Amino acid sequence: MQPVEYGYMALQLKKAVKADKPFYFYFLMKGADGKPVLFVERKEAEANQKGKKAKITARDKKNLSGEVRKLEGNKLQFVGMLGNAPTSQVEKTFKRELAKEGDLKTVATLLRTAEIITLKDLEDRQKKARSSEAEAPPTVESTPKPKKKKKRSRASQDALAEVMAQELIAQASQVAEAFRVATEEIDSEITKMQKFLLTQEDEELQRIGEYGMNGITGNFKVPLMAALFELQGSDAEGRKKAAKKATATIAKFREHLDASDNAERIDALENNPWSIPVLIKARLTEAFDDMDQILPGLQ
Repeated sequence: MQPVEYGYMALQLKKAVKADKPFYFYFLMKGADGKPVLFVERKEAEANQKGKKAKITARDKKNLSGEVRKLEGNKLQFVGMLGNAPTSQVEKTFKRELAKEGDLKTVATLLRTAEIITLKDLEDRQKKARSSEAEAPPTVESTPKPKKKKKRSRASQDALAEVMAQELIAQASQVAEAFRVATEEIDSEITKMQKFLLTQEDEELQRIGEYGMNGITGNFKVPLMAALFELQGSDAEGRKKAAKKATATIAKFREHLDASDNAERIDALENNPWSIPVLIKARLTEAFDDMDQILPGLQ
């Protein structure tokens, strides 16, 4: 990261620790320069966009993204919702590397004292706190009848499960939008390549341009988008079916991309000798990885 980027990050961290609403972050273990990368933004889409762009050239692509929340005592909590970077490793990187960057000295304390936690860990902590409160001896005046207490406990569990499901659905919706944009960009790049090949005098290149592009991404886009769309507005059972359908489609999509003939065509497109930018597999794989982290929680 450049000094100006560190300066912007410091400014955003200072805002986040004073904000009533959460900010959003995207973290990479090692960027193109070998140093950790952290983007903090008020809008989730902006943090993800910057992070995913940096991920393309990152030396270590392990990442974590989610919300930045204010804690008591002028501290920050980074709640990881997506990514494969272990929170313990991220926390060490905050303390041992980011906090020691000269351009981040004004927020070094915030980085050293930051808590890095997954969404699941946070939910487990909240459940434990609620359980402890429920087990505390009630006063005589507030002693509830067993049946009512059980009903409230069940209602609370159902409400919590629905809140968790809706949060996962919201994340799935964001990933679906990112997938849609990625496939449109891929289609656009392939179309440009086709037009270029069709203008060449070589008959073989013309044939590739006319017929060789068919089926590169297969017929998986529409079924996958449909399954992701079904997640919204469905009841719990409907969500399970849609999530399973999406998971199965992703598995087939991955197999299609890895099939030997198709893999060769994709490699030839991405490493074409004319330096025409085409990026297929990395874009799709990133979207699939994000979906595979979300969908199991809805099944």
